[in-house]
Amino acid sequence: MAPDLASVLPTGGQRDTQLEVSFHGDRLQDTEEIIWYEPGLEVVKLGPVTNKFLKAQVKISPDCRLGEHHVRLRTATGLSELRTFFVGPYPVVAEKEPNNDPTNAQNVSLNTTVTGVITSEDVDCFAVEARQGDLLSAEVEGMRLGRGLFDPRLAVLDSHGSVLADVDDTQLTMQDPFVSLIVPADGTYILRLREATYEGNDNCHYRLHIGAFPRPTLVYPMGGKAGEKITLTFSSEASGEFTQPVKLPPTPEEKYGVYAALNGRPAPSPNWIRVSDFPNVLKAAPNQDREHATATDLAPPLALNGVISQKGEEDWFRFHATKGVAVDVSVYARRLGSPLDSEVEVFDAKGKSLAANDDAVGADSALKFTPAETTNYFLRIHDTLGRGGRDFAYRIEVTPAAPHLEVKIPDVARNDTQSRQYIAV
Repeated sequence: MAPDLASVLPTGGQRDTQLEVSFHGDRLQDTEEIIWYEPGLEVVKLGPVTNKFLKAQVKISPDCRLGEHHVRLRTATGLSELRTFFVGPYPVVAEKEPNNDPTNAQNVSLNTTVTGVITSEDVDCFAVEARQGDLLSAEVEGMRLGRGLFDPRLAVLDSHGSVLADVDDTQLTMQDPFVSLIVPADGTYILRLREATYEGNDNCHYRLHIGAFPRPTLVYPMGGKAGEKITLTFSSEASGEFTQPVKLPPTPEEKYGVYAALNGRPAPSPNWIRVSDFPNVLKAAPNQDREHATATDLAPPLALNGVISQKGEEDWFRFHATKGVAVDVSVYARRLGSPLDSEVEVFDAKGKSLAANDDAVGADSALKFTPAETTNYFLRIHDTLGRGGRDFAYRIEVTPAAPHLEVKIPDVARNDTQSRQYIAV
């Protein structure tokens, strides 16, 4: 029978270190190989091995990609489930009980990753020293670890017990909260972590990153052309705006993670962009009506990029299209961590509406139209609810419609994640 891999501990490690990793499950006694699906992790020593667990010395390279990595065990009788292991930029320390309230909070240094577990009705508290005017950020990897249905909640308290921030969910990291603020005064600050409804369990593992790193809520533009070097603008309320050059991978990627860094300190998790094989067009304000639409002489494929920066704002673009060549228009916003609930509409040169859409892929819009003549066409985008703000970024890919083929394995057994769910080659 194939092996059953239940868990991997610890849940992650720091770049440029070597550590012992334990794999727990059943039927592991004839393990022959640990398969890492991304480069940067190497098994230096395998063993000891029993039917219930195995241990391995794992070396993480200095240039190992940050974030989620995937791993399986290969035994003489089959492949295990796919599990995850996270690589971060900061030293890792383990949570130590008791630390259930601010009076016995565990002291940690800034720019540290704490690993722990939130059990039923558990609260974990950590104390850090910070100075007035410093950037203090904290981010939880909980649900993203894939260990269980864990909805963490994170709060920051000052030395008097006043709550400076209290976050449950975020648009960028969904159920995993983060906070980033400017320290108001010298002193000790408490990070308080719990399950949102106090219903933790032994599977509620977390990695809590605490430090002076940036935690941008916006990246702009939300994509670029494969192989090019582009300048991205990152932004958050605490850090403000800052730019960073990024060399994009040589081939298109549907969702590519970019890590912001300030003063040599990278964010522990990425912002998301698209990497495509066609050029960008950036919004040129003012473009809030048809007469002032951001214009381009480019014909599809192209990508239109902008931010709905104010409530009630509309953005307009003008592009060229060819008679009879069907065009797909796809908005990427929510899928990349933007709060925008887009509505998109296409008009001909005379102002007649040709097609419109609100929700197509979740809250992201998409439509298809066929130009009746070779001329300029106009596109309008806005938030369905009339909202706007610094983080309401979007990317609209305008491409010639083309057939495509997708091969998928259907869900056949909800309670069995492996049977007929993968093909071993």
